Amino acid sequence: MDIKHRAKQVSGGFLFLVGCGLLLLLVRPLIFGHFHFGNIWNVATFVLLAFISVYLVRSGLRMVSPEVIKPSRFGWGKVILGLWILFGALGSNYGPPADGPLPLFKPSNPTQAVSMKVTAIVISLIGLYLIFRGIRAGFARGKSQPGIHAPESAESTR
Repeated sequence: MDIKHRAKQVSGGFLFLVGCGLLLLLVRPLIFGHFHFGNIWNVATFVLLAFISVYLVRSGLRMVSPEVIKPSRFGWGKVILGLWILFGALGSNYGPPADGPLPLFKPSNPTQAVSMKVTAIVISLIGLYLIFRGIRAGFARGKSQPGIHAPESAESTR
């Protein structure tokens, strides 16, 4: 076993632990009754974080033992990242106002207002593009890559 394989296994174990920790943080409010499903943004945040944690756990297990966990058909990393970007862009425009120590950016003239709207639209389109690419990866038939899914025969390496 070489150093690259061992480093991949260690980073996979770290991803697995981070995903399990995030899952524990998500389950704790459900058990103790501190989570309120009254707001749609709370539910969307909960679902998005659950997707991220399950993806981290699965990716970590795949990095530790690729023979046991097969690669997924769809590009779930792209889909989840696209959902996260889209959720952030929509939440900043249509979500409840954030009360906290960080200042909210508000336009001071019409040019800034238009540029903020255009930027939000471009970011939303990037998120939709990533979601599209992740879903498209599940339906596209790519070229077979030797050595990844099936061992190569001795005759094909010559």
